[in-house]
Amino acid sequence: MMNFNLDLKDPSPIVDSVTLSSIDKKLDMILSRLDKIAINNNAPNQIQDVNAAPNDVSGNLIGWWKFNNSFNDSSGVIGDNYKLYGEPKIEDCFLGKCAVFNGDESIDVDVSNKSQYQLDLYTVSIWFLAADGANGWRTAVGSWEHDVGHCWIHLGFDDKNTIQNQTMVSSGQCQFDCDSNVTVESDKWYHVVALVSRNLQQIWINGTLAGAKDMSSVDYADDIHRDLPSNYTWSEQKLHTPLQYIHIGSKNDEHHNPWCGKIADLSIWNRWLTPDEIRAMYNQKISVDQIAAGTHILTQEDAESMPQPVIAVNRSSKGFHIARQSFWYR
Repeated sequence: MMNFNLDLKDPSPIVDSVTLSSIDKKLDMILSRLDKIAINNNAPNQIQDVNAAPNDVSGNLIGWWKFNNSFNDSSGVIGDNYKLYGEPKIEDCFLGKCAVFNGDESIDVDVSNKSQYQLDLYTVSIWFLAADGANGWRTAVGSWEHDVGHCWIHLGFDDKNTIQNQTMVSSGQCQFDCDSNVTVESDKWYHVVALVSRNLQQIWINGTLAGAKDMSSVDYADDIHRDLPSNYTWSEQKLHTPLQYIHIGSKNDEHHNPWCGKIADLSIWNRWLTPDEIRAMYNQKISVDQIAAGTHILTQEDAESMPQPVIAVNRSSKGFHIARQSFWYR
């Protein structure tokens, strides 16, 4: 074990390059171990291997709704290309602003001419609150057109009030449900992150991996709505993409499963967010443009299981900042 004598009065202690390298390697090992523990503890009957998850972090934000007195997308990809069904409202919330739905509204965002949405790897991050009495199937974000074979996302909760996400693969409409272990309570905010790739889904709730779904075989499908192509090869079957609209507050063009409650800081990415980024979003409880994604966040239990003192290393293009016992506790 390495011991560090850091002057806590000095916010930028000087550490030689060999020590920095050792700290960095140690930190990577700890974070990797914690991610594997999270998957094993929270999805014991699902995907066990964290290395099966995509790890490319070079992608971009392709949709962001912060509801800052408008329903516009703030990512620069879609802008004001939407239409309203009903009259959703905007009000203050702990993140700044949120959209309010009373069970008969939807924000229909047109992505039909956006090549950024023809992808087989993405993240959807959302904060939502279900109003009292909002039971049964409710969809916070949907793009689910059965009739034309474009079922991209169906994120919300089911008839048992369990948070889940759904997607489909193949023209045979093979449906894969990524169920969580969390049941929605009324008037409580949840941070929900759906990670989707061609072969794997994960769902994170309040900074913790809450479920995973293997899609590497047709045998794992929860439902098959049409006949599969003759002589098909499963690995060549494609993940569905949106047809025209992404619906904020409902499931599809018919506005089924309308949301009743509030939605805040919805973001869509053309990559998987990392566990560190997801935990930072939940723990810091601020909008995505303010997240200190380089800050690694551990629970009190995580910290107690590690050698003391805890050393936090924040990487940046300017080097390293080291602080003793400076992890955030949840």
